[in-house]
Amino acid sequence: MEYLFAVPLHEDKVGSHFGKAKEFCFITVQNLKIISINTLRTPLYQLREITDWLINKKVTHVLANGIGQHAIENLTRNNIEVMWGVPDDTPERLVTAYLDSQLVLGKNLCDH
Repeated sequence: MEYLFAVPLHEDKVGSHFGKAKEFCFITVQNLKIISINTLRTPLYQLREITDWLINKKVTHVLANGIGQHAIENLTRNNIEVMWGVPDDTPERLVTAYLDSQLVLGKNLCDH
């Protein structure tokens, strides 16, 4: 099975607000092993455009610290698993924790 994780970035760690991310880290996983890690600048800065960009990239999972309800709804409606309240850590460690069933989620830091 192949997965594509997307993590909004701020200074090489998960960003605190999904909709304000200028970059996303994309991590490809095959057979529960990380096979590639890429960082791309967000080409668009409106929330709906960011979620559509991720959908078009065939993302399967989003790990976020804070993410608004509209983004969650748009992503999940497109069969993307969304996890929020992830700890302040690097995308690689977050995905590894997820794959090891060790990812601990906290509160969604976004209030809209």
